[in-house]
Amino acid sequence: TNDVIQEQDNQQTLAEIDQIVSTIINAGSDVLVANLIPTYADAYLDNADARIEQLGNLIDAYVTQLANSSIKLVDVRNGYTQAMMFDDGIHPNDLGDSHIAAAFADVFFANDYCQTLRP
Repeated sequence: TNDVIQEQDNQQTLAEIDQIVSTIINAGSDVLVANLIPTYADAYLDNADARIEQLGNLIDAYVTQLANSSIKLVDVRNGYTQAMMFDDGIHPNDLGDSHIAAAFADVFFANDYCQTLRP
């Protein structure tokens, strides 16, 4: 989101994500890659909402294309609403934080990363 707000090209951001993911995979670890929560900031930032949605779609496609069982997509976007944001339309409030945490927890439990903490 910060890269989009700073007007960095989405393809450059995706290349940076790929470099980080590759480094972690080469070290022998699994990687959780989150797509992006939507923003509601067009009133403050020209066309940021569409560019953030586009980057989120690129991240989804990137993880799918890799088809690597060590790379898991964390879908923080699905079900996220404007009510989960502070008034700036960029930062999650407590509801948004809970939504994001739940999305990560779903992936943790589905992949047995937290066996002893399972509810």
